[in-house]
Amino acid sequence: MGLRIHLSRHGRSELLELLRENGVEFTKRYPPIGTIVAAGEFIEIVGVLGPPLALALGKWLGRRDGGRLTFTLKNHEIQHFDARGYSADKVSKLLSEAAWIAAIQPAADDHK
Repeated sequence: MGLRIHLSRHGRSELLELLRENGVEFTKRYPPIGTIVAAGEFIEIVGVLGPPLALALGKWLGRRDGGRLTFTLKNHEIQHFDARGYSADKVSKLLSEAAWIAAIQPAADDHK
């Protein structure tokens, strides 16, 4: 199974667009019916975790006011990144250790 990124309602479309623009392959997934979860949708990254994924996540952080990424690492440590503009290099270093990521944007999208 690949790396999971749990998506919030806000910022979802923009993140998926950035992944596509950077050539990151993913599959949309949904939790089993009746399962209580914080995010109703997640994607699973297909293929290699590396610079294209880190670049897309870094761009998403930089473009979204209030956007946050929460990395849960394989050792159960949690790392938070917010919209202060962390570099793709910093994000890339955590990808190999990540068990899953939550992409959270508390505010509504600008275009709605």
